[in-house]
Amino acid sequence: MPLSDTKLKGLKPKAKPYESADKQGMFAEVLTSGAIVFRYRYRLFGKREKVTLGSYPAMKLKEARMKHLEYRSLVEAGKSPAKEKQRMKAEDARAETFREFTELWLSESSSGPDWLEVQGQWLKRDIYPALGNRRLKDITPDDVLTLLDSIKAAANARDVPYQSLIKVWLQEKLHKH
Repeated sequence: MPLSDTKLKGLKPKAKPYESADKQGMFAEVLTSGAIVFRYRYRLFGKREKVTLGSYPAMKLKEARMKHLEYRSLVEAGKSPAKEKQRMKAEDARAETFREFTELWLSESSSGPDWLEVQGQWLKRDIYPALGNRRLKDITPDDVLTLLDSIKAAANARDVPYQSLIKVWLQEKLHKH
């Protein structure tokens, strides 16, 4: 039976870690500490591999399933999600500042050139002056909220998706580490 929020909330720690299956290789592992971790087990070139999707409740079940689908497509393309995740971590480690991180993120985006140009314009106009040269590890949630409030006030009636895009960047950053 697939996982549900109710089932996840009912998972309790035991003397040894155990798994609760979802579907197509995805499962929740319950650690002895009580932590619940979403993982994906798969075979690639005859070898079993496992990759962590994220921790519950920080990562919701729906988000874990979306990440699982993303990783399944990598396996279908003959790529190892575990090795891809390690590669991405190494790239992110190179990005010291928010500007470097967003430029790496945008360079990997599959979006069209028009979207990338618009994103680049508002990053330069509204976000880089405040966060661009700041080290990623030094940026706090309060810094982001303060920035969003100031952008919202300055934008007045403009409909700009800053909050959602910054949320995506932060989620990707957190899920990779």
